[in-house]
Amino acid sequence: MADDMEIIRQIEKQTGKLRLVRLSHTISYSNSYALDNTGQVVGLNLDGRRLKDISF
Repeated sequence: MADDMEIIRQIEKQTGKLRLVRLSHTISYSNSYALDNTGQVVGLNLDGRRLKDISF
């Protein structure tokens, strides 16, 4: 199983660069993600992005 940042990189290959933001800002910033203090993704906003394959 891929780790969270590897999945973010795979999503970026399909959608373009994602912006790292604070969790409270993921609603405000389209195409963004947030990490907790251990590096795990805790928020993801892909507003308007179309993923062709989500089998990561």
